[in-house]
Amino acid sequence: METASEISRRKAEAVKSSIEMLERNGAIGVADLFKIRTGLLQDLKRQLKGKVTIKCVKNTLLKRSMQERKLPDTERFFREIQGSNIFIFSNMNPFKLALELNRNKVRVIAKPGDIVSSEIVVPAGNTGIAPGPILTKFGSVGLTTRIDSGTIWIAQDTVVAGPGDKLSEDLATVLSRLGIKAGEMGLSLKAVYEDGLIILGKDLLVDLEDVKNQLKTAEANSIQLAVEAVYPTPETIIYLITRARENVLKLAVETNLMTPETTLLIIAKAQAMAAALEQKVKSTIAK
Repeated sequence: METASEISRRKAEAVKSSIEMLERNGAIGVADLFKIRTGLLQDLKRQLKGKVTIKCVKNTLLKRSMQERKLPDTERFFREIQGSNIFIFSNMNPFKLALELNRNKVRVIAKPGDIVSSEIVVPAGNTGIAPGPILTKFGSVGLTTRIDSGTIWIAQDTVVAGPGDKLSEDLATVLSRLGIKAGEMGLSLKAVYEDGLIILGKDLLVDLEDVKNQLKTAEANSIQLAVEAVYPTPETIIYLITRARENVLKLAVETNLMTPETTLLIIAKAQAMAAALEQKVKSTIAK
């Protein structure tokens, strides 16, 4: 058993180590340590080596380290991250850090009660499972089956759960038997602290496709505005030249200015006017 002096020395070393980490890194990510397996944690440390440093530190000791460095809003930060935590030290932008951790999540066999993160589809085909009591569970989760050549076949692709659903015991059993890894295991950020700014985990979730679409829309709108304002840039110049050419042609045709570009247009206009006049004359005579 450790003596009081040994415990005190170990805590002092942890605080000193944490202070060094704070001096070398601008951002502190916080993830829930609950349900994180040791093997997964070691894998993540290897995968993210050189990008982040993952450390298990007691909240009280890291808090003391931050206070010794006089970092602002330390009290509020620790009110937001109560519970068992693991800390991720990095110089990454907080949003990039969240994306990096999300990319390094691994698929695992889900357990009853797990919350589904994305749509789960059971594909049609041969399961390779012999008929038995499992058939009842297949039916209870909405799967249409048939028996062929001594094995269970799924009749059609079937969505059995969607984002936010809680897995029932039957569905977890079926997915496990089918080898479908419906669960995710990894570090999910509770919050990130950077230069006194505290960003909560829910605010770090970014839909990249949605952001890309917003940027594309913004780009299209800005180009349209610049063209309307006749503001030349490398992106708008081709549109401005095209519009100017169209306006010049229109003006030349309206004033019957004959040029190689306008001759056919003026003739076509004259033919249209003649046809309209002919139709009007015929209508007048008919009356």
